[in-house]
Amino acid sequence: MLHVGVTPTRGARSCRDISDELTLLALRSVSLFAGCADGELLAFSQRSTEVRFAAGEVLVRAGTVAAEVPIILDGYAEAAVDGRPTIVLGPGAVIGGPEALDGALQPMTVTAQTPIMVRVISAANFSEIVASVPPLAMAMIRQLGGRTRTVLDELVCARQGFVSPTGGSPSSADARPSSGVASIVRN
Repeated sequence: MLHVGVTPTRGARSCRDISDELTLLALRSVSLFAGCADGELLAFSQRSTEVRFAAGEVLVRAGTVAAEVPIILDGYAEAAVDGRPTIVLGPGAVIGGPEALDGALQPMTVTAQTPIMVRVISAANFSEIVASVPPLAMAMIRQLGGRTRTVLDELVCARQGFVSPTGGSPSSADARPSSGVASIVRN
């Protein structure tokens, strides 16, 4: 039965309202946005777009300028450095955020392993939002601090002979007696 001229009842929501609510729910699950208010998340949502990738499609390519920041909301992707897989990225992963802030090159190629849904924001819009949303700026600082600690930890291990910075095993000149700590060798 078709009702012409029927208006929504009180409490009814539009499809756009429901879509916005679902996007906000997905963004709240991203640790980068922890502490952001709904209005700040909505501003991010309005300046970003949802993009879907099929398994095997490249999200970002190493050596290209980080012109956009994809944030994985659903699915998994593989990040490779110098053509070697290094890590699997899943929901909540932010790809190239720090690089987008300073116009750097993407350090890794990221390829969808499964069908994947991301929110993509331009580097310029990402920079503006980070500059105007203190919780987001603090989350970026924490993320950069974590990256720095990881690099420094790997450097210390490499200098102690537990990790080779070039991806091979320690040279015989650097070899040390086994201390019961497993050596990490990146292939």
